[in-house]
Amino acid sequence: MSATKKIVFILGAGASQDCGAPLMKDFLNVSRDLLLEGKVEKYRIEFEQVFFAIQKLQKIHSKSLLDLNNIESIYTLFEFSQLINKLPDYPQKDIKKLIASLVRVIVSTLEQSILFSIDNSGVFSSSGSYGGFVELLKNLNKYNFESSILTFNYDVALDIALQNSDLTPYYGFDSNIKKSKFCNLFKLHGSLNWVSQKSEVKVYQVADFLSDAKKDFNSWDNIGRNGPLILSEKLTNNFSERSVKQSPTSFIVPPTWNKSGYHNSLSTIWKKAADELGKAEYIVVIGFSLPETDSFFKHLFGLGTAGDRLLRKFLVYNPDNSGQVKKRFESLLGPGAISVFEYLEMDFKTGLSDISETLTGNKIHRGLMIL
Repeated sequence: MSATKKIVFILGAGASQDCGAPLMKDFLNVSRDLLLEGKVEKYRIEFEQVFFAIQKLQKIHSKSLLDLNNIESIYTLFEFSQLINKLPDYPQKDIKKLIASLVRVIVSTLEQSILFSIDNSGVFSSSGSYGGFVELLKNLNKYNFESSILTFNYDVALDIALQNSDLTPYYGFDSNIKKSKFCNLFKLHGSLNWVSQKSEVKVYQVADFLSDAKKDFNSWDNIGRNGPLILSEKLTNNFSERSVKQSPTSFIVPPTWNKSGYHNSLSTIWKKAADELGKAEYIVVIGFSLPETDSFFKHLFGLGTAGDRLLRKFLVYNPDNSGQVKKRFESLLGPGAISVFEYLEMDFKTGLSDISETLTGNKIHRGLMIL
């Protein structure tokens, strides 16, 4: 029998964009539209607080060039304004509330943007290619590939696709695994189905929230209709029964420079992610543009991959054809990695078949392996 080959997938926003999640540069526009369309009335105050603060930031735009349309930039500005307790023409007493409001905007925008349908057998699924991606993982396993996934995405579309294939997502917390069959899914920035208490992350298990969602099925018009799964609103009841006090909403980490405040909660995940990178012979990056501001991943990758393990392939799938994303990865990689580096101008859906053919010699068509 052939030796096991270790492969690590790194998924960015481009992967979840395929099932409806907005990219960071489009996120705030989508959030505004949801507010105007009345789809987030329950959290109107939080949405309006965020957009009011962004409006006030326009005042410093004439003296300092800032990207006020990018959610990453806004999150950074809000965090720093909280540190120095200063934001132009904004009440100081309300500055500390901005991060919580922005988290609610992010969570609600994702929940309203990624739609799910339920079939006759009670299986929930999203549109997009995560179902095909899970099929790819299963097919790679037949060729002795052992897969792990590192993702920067907060949503649970991939989590649900894994659960549908009887692969319990293992997030890295020891209490997480319930079944013998599982897949490593290390969510580096947190998740919609996580809450935090005293630096400890609690998980609303995928199987549990799918079971609970089926109970709400009658609120949907009919089988096959697309609708949002409002997971975050179930967290309070789910954990109050276990006497756990949680954050007002899902536990997510900002996609910004300042992750040090979250290290107590996520250090276990980051360590395991680094360990996976250290064991990897194949690294496949999908939909991650390696933002210049994200020093976190650069350090995680540099320290995690240090060692004697031979890297056989480093593949990056991204539709960007400007050359900028390719250059960022080239500047990240050392001589051993750059020699096996390939940049492929493909989106998530198109890339699935290419990954299969590159690694196994066989293609995938509509989620099925062509032998």
